Amino acid sequence: MIWSTQATHEAQPRMTDTQLGELSLLELQDLQTKLHIAIRKAIRAQQEAIAGRYRPPSKPVDQPPETIDLSRERDAWLARRRGQI
Repeated sequence: MIWSTQATHEAQPRMTDTQLGELSLLELQDLQTKLHIAIRKAIRAQQEAIAGRYRPPSKPVDQPPETIDLSRERDAWLARRRGQI
């Protein structure tokens, strides 16, 4: 049986209630799995579209990433810690 969902935007015939009633348990489970996948895919696409609108502009590629000097951070943390004791 061929099932189409709105998420796939494919022009396939839709199943009638009679056809759904004739499906075996295995076919129904397979159909349910396909529906869940299609729903999750549509939700993911919608969330990515929304996130894309609110995502801050990325840094230019020419700039190197910021580096952290761990030894300096450790020394500063120890100095603060010793001042609190």
